[in-house]
Amino acid sequence: MYLGKIESGKSYKKFYAFFILLSLGVLGGIIYVSFGRATITIKPSRVNFKTNFETEVRENPESEEIIPGKVLSIEIEGSKQIKTQDLKGFEAKAQGTVTVFNKREKDQPLLAKTRLLSESGILFRTDKRAVVPAGSKVEVNVTAAEEGKKGNIGPEHFIVVNIWKAWQDEIYGESYAEMTGGYTELPYIYQSTILKAHDALSEKLYAKGLSAIEQKTTNQEEILGDTVKQERLETSSSVEPETQADGFEIKVKTKTVALIFNEEKLKALAEKNLKQEAPKDKEFLGPLWEEFSCEVKTFDLENKTALLKARLAGESRSKISADLFKKKELVGLDRYEVKKYFEQFKDIGEAEVYFKPFWIRKVPSMLDHFEIRID
Repeated sequence: MYLGKIESGKSYKKFYAFFILLSLGVLGGIIYVSFGRATITIKPSRVNFKTNFETEVRENPESEEIIPGKVLSIEIEGSKQIKTQDLKGFEAKAQGTVTVFNKREKDQPLLAKTRLLSESGILFRTDKRAVVPAGSKVEVNVTAAEEGKKGNIGPEHFIVVNIWKAWQDEIYGESYAEMTGGYTELPYIYQSTILKAHDALSEKLYAKGLSAIEQKTTNQEEILGDTVKQERLETSSSVEPETQADGFEIKVKTKTVALIFNEEKLKALAEKNLKQEAPKDKEFLGPLWEEFSCEVKTFDLENKTALLKARLAGESRSKISADLFKKKELVGLDRYEVKKYFEQFKDIGEAEVYFKPFWIRKVPSMLDHFEIRID
C-alpha cells in the first residue's frame, strides 16, 4: 500500500563543506604561523685605513724598531768569443793579368814598372821584367798606379806607354778578366763593437751575481732592490779596437753588492704600527697585505745601513649588536622593506634576509620565529 513521500528533514551537506573549509583554513593559518621562520644577517660597514712609517735597517739592531740587515757581495768572471758582423771598406791598388802581344819581328823587352794604359784611362804598371818574343805574346802581372775602386776595371785594351807611338799598334795588351783589389770590404773590429760586447757580457754576469746573492738569502730575507750595486772590475779584448779581424774574445769581471733585510721583521713592525693606527671605535679585522709596500729612502753599503719607508693598509668594521635593533619594527616586512629598514643605520653595510618555508614572504609576527645575526 503506498503511503506517500516521507520527509527526512533539512540537508546538512553545505554546512559540512563550510566547516571542512574553515577547519582547513584555520589549520593552514596555524601551520603558516607555527612553521614560518626568518633569518636576517647584518654585515657591518667596513672602513680601510693606512699606516706610513720609516724604519732603519742595520746589521746588528739594538731595538725591535730597527730591521736586521746585512750586505752580500759576489765577484764573477766570464769570457765570450765574438764573431763580428761589421765591415769596413779598404782601398788598395787593383791587380790583374794583361796579355801583351808583339807583332814585330824582334823581341820586345818590358822593364819592371812598364806603364800600360787602359782604354778607360786607368794606368797600370808591370810587376817585373818580361820579354815578349817576336810574333808571339806573353802574360804579365800588373798593378794599378793608384788605389781605389777605379782600378777594378773589366776586360780592356791596353797600349804600352813607354814605346814609340808608331809601334803601339803592333805591341799592345789585352786583359780578359776583371782587375780586382782596388776596393774590398773586410770584417772589422770597431771600438764600439768591443764596448757593446763588454756591456752585453756584463749584463749576463750581473744577473748571475744577483742570482747567486738570492741563493744566499733565507726564506725570511729579501734583497732591497734599490741598493743593488753593480761594478765592472776588469775588461779585456784579444784584439785592439779599429783592427781588421773577423772575430775576437772578450773577458769581463764584475762585482754585485746588495743590502739584505729581514722582510718578516718589517711586516711584523708594519702590522704593529697598523694596529696602533686602527680606529678605536671599530673592530680591527686585519692588514691588507696586497697593499703592503716599502721603498728605500737612503742607503749606505759601506756602513750596511738603509732607511726604509713602509706602507700598509688595514680593514676595520663597525661594532654593532643585534640587541640594538627593535624586532617589533621588523614584523610583517618583506625582503625589500627589511633592507630599506637597515639602510638608515650608517654602521650597517648590507642586510640579507632568508625566509623558510618557501611560501613565507614576510617577517613572522612571533618574535621568537626570527633572528638577527651579525656576520
